Parts: sequence; structure tokens; C-alpha cells
Amino acid sequence: MKMSLYTVLNIPENADSEKIKQAAQTKVNQIKAAIQERNFMFLGINNDSSEEEYKQAAQQKIKKIKEAYIILSNPKTRHLYDEKLQAENPNTKPLQQEPAPIQPNPATPELTTASPTTFAKEPEKETNETLAVIALFALITGIIVYQFFLMKPNPLYVTPNKNHTVPTRLYATWDGHRKSQESDIFAIAISPDGKYVASGMSDYELVQVRDLETGKIISKFEEAIEIQVLKYHPTQPILAVGTSNRELYLWNYKADEYKNVEHSHHGVITGSNSDGISDIAFNTDGSLLASASFDGSVMVWDMKEHRTIWTSLGTYDQQQPGHRDGVTGIAFSPDSSTIVTGSYDNTVRLWDAKTGFELHVFTDNKDDVWTVDFSPDGRWIASGDEESTICIWDAQTHKLHKAIRGHSDVVAKVIFMPNSEVVISAAHDNNIRFWEVSSGGHIGTLKSKQPDEPYGLVVSPDEKTLISGGANDVLYVWK
Repeated sequence: MKMSLYTVLNIPENADSEKIKQAAQTKVNQIKAAIQERNFMFLGINNDSSEEEYKQAAQQKIKKIKEAYIILSNPKTRHLYDEKLQAENPNTKPLQQEPAPIQPNPATPELTTASPTTFAKEPEKETNETLAVIALFALITGIIVYQFFLMKPNPLYVTPNKNHTVPTRLYATWDGHRKSQESDIFAIAISPDGKYVASGMSDYELVQVRDLETGKIISKFEEAIEIQVLKYHPTQPILAVGTSNRELYLWNYKADEYKNVEHSHHGVITGSNSDGISDIAFNTDGSLLASASFDGSVMVWDMKEHRTIWTSLGTYDQQQPGHRDGVTGIAFSPDSSTIVTGSYDNTVRLWDAKTGFELHVFTDNKDDVWTVDFSPDGRWIASGDEESTICIWDAQTHKLHKAIRGHSDVVAKVIFMPNSEVVISAAHDNNIRFWEVSSGGHIGTLKSKQPDEPYGLVVSPDEKTLISGGANDVLYVWK
């Protein structure tokens, strides 16, 4: 037997309009909770159902609730429905309280009743009110479904000031590497054309490439071990992959071919954190590839001649050039003339990209430096450290421009927006913050409810999309 509309809303047949409205809203809230809690029994599906099946089940239930609400909240349609229900179930008792009789409209006396099989034409005002109720209900239910499937988890964010356009809301979450609470997504990269995003995990041998618009996985690379860092070549369909065993791969993701770069790190720094390639960078035309390692070494590779140009192995000698601890970040200047590196030795160093000559040592960070970046216009250098400080220097004068203290934990990543006017920081206080370079002023904050520390962070070339990765095997897509 088909379920009655009263049963759909779980109300008695003599319920008034206010109870009908409250029941419909309650049902919608229950569906919302069932989706969030993955209550497959409430939605009438299997516990191993796909995301699409969850969505379809929720939409179907909402459709039934909307149908019940529209019919039962209008006295005329409800009266006809009750008559139809009574005819289909003649053994049921008549309603104890009948709906109010249909009153004629004085302005249109010929439209005083409706036949049992057709609806009378509604007065214009009532029709408009009904349409408005339908539109509002559809909007509310649509937002609920959209919010869950495209904007989960619900973010807390501070809208940035009007002088800068930056991503402000959580658009989507993507997973699929491995369901493990111990898996960290350190490695994220967006292709230069803004079409693809690649991601890799620190304890798993898998790189995934997705379509940036749809999130669909289009390619996988499973040869490397424990992915530490990923970078796209600026002009070719090549993804550089750095691993925890100091190996460096060049993967052609369109031809699905790869080769191991004969470019191994053998720095002098030893200890528990001395394994692996920490960061890699291509210069502007892709002719040079630079890499940094936790063993203290820095290397530059000629992509055309397939040879190492220069190497700094690191040193324990305070009088010698080179880092005294693991190197954590590396970046080229836009004109490819210099390279900047950051280290656990509390310093940021500037190198001649062709010769490896150490040009300058920045000592304004007071704790381990975790990350560095060059601004796209070449004017600024930024770093983030364990003391939760962001330092910005003038790349030409080497003078400290700003020391920004706004986070409450380790600043794990800093990157410049393509316009060079904004620097973005991701910290272990679970915040992603935007800062105005010129003033050092705080622009806005993206904050997730999930208890994961953001590590990886990239922004699309058009500045419209920001992607972050953390300690729960999930990519967060902000727009």
C-alpha cells in the first residue's frame, strides 16, 4: 500500500497548517542529520552505498516531503487529497475535523467550487503565495543537499577585506589515497595551466592527478615510495616527484612514463629527520630543477643535459657556507638567477643559481624554518618557522620588511599569491591565513572544523582556487 502524505510527515490527519509546516521542517532536519551521520538505515540504503547513492536517496526523501507539504498546506488541494484518500480506503473512519469549506471569491463568483477530478483556478494572490512557499521550500532543501555534498565539512572563516580577492569558502573535500588517520598529505601541486591537481602522501606510494574542476581522478603513479613533494614542470606534462628515500622521479603523466633522475642527495647532516627530499622547484623555463633534502644538501640539475650543476652538502662547520641542519624549503627567483632555501638551522639562505655561491644568510627567524617562497614579481622572500613567525624580506636589499606573528603554532607552509600582493600561510593551529605583503596586515582566515594540521598548500594561477592537505588523508578545496 502506498504511504499516505500524512505518514510521510508523521502527523495526524487533522493536523493544522502550523503543525504541517513544523513537521516538514523536522523531516528535512532529520534527513540532513542522516546524511551527515551516514545513517544508511534512515535513508533506506546499504551501508556500503556510494556518495551518489546517498545523494539520490536524500533527494528522493526530500522530494516526498516537499510533495506532502505542498498538497497538505493548501486547503483546496488537501480537501481533494482527503477525498481521494477516503475513496481508496473506504473502511477508514472519516476525519474528526474536516478542513474549512472552500469560500467563494467575491471578485470571481463563478469560481466557487472545484470538481472532484479537476482543480479550480486559484485567485492570483493565493497562487502567488503558494508558488512563493514552493520556491522557498525548494531553495531551503536544495541548499541543504548542496551544502553537504559540495561544502562539507562546514567551514568557519573570516571574510577578507574588500581590497583583495582570495578564496573564502570550502567548496569541496576530496579523499581516495588511503583511509588512515596516520596519513599526511604533504605533497600538492597545481599544473601551470590550472587544469590539474596532483597529490601524494608521506607514508604511501601513490600519486593521484585530478581534474581541478570536477575532482575526478584521471591518472595515478605508484612507483615512488613515501611521497614528500610534487612540482609540475612549467612547460611540459611532467611531474617531479620527491620521496623519503632521496629519490627523484620525473613522471610524464600524459604518456604515463617515468624515469629516475640520477640526482641523489648525500648530505652530511644525520639524525632522525635526515631522510628524504623535502622540497623541489623548477626555474621559470623548466631548464633547471633544484631540490633540497633533510640531510642538509641542496642540488641543482640541468634538465637538458641531464647532469648535476652544483651541490651543497651541508656542513657542521660554522665558518663554511651551507646549512647546518636539514633543508626544508627551496624556491627559484622569477628570473632564475637566485635560489632561496630554508632550514632547521634557523636560517634562510640565498644562492647563485648557476654557481652555487652563497650570496646571503638571513638570520631573523629564531627557530626552525619550515618553509620559504619567492614572490612572483621577485621583490619579496618569505619564510615560516616553528615559532609561528612569518618573515618577509626585500630580495634586493636583504632587509627584513615584516615579521608577522598571527599564528599560535608552527607555520608549515607559506606561498605567495600570483599577484605578489598577498602571502598565504598554513599552520599547525589549523588556520590558513592571508596577509597583505606591503603592510603585513591580516586579510582573512580559513578555518576547518576537522582536527587536521594543514601541511600542503597551493593556489591556482587564476587565484580563484586554494587547495590544502593535512593529517587526515583529505584535500580541501577552497574557492
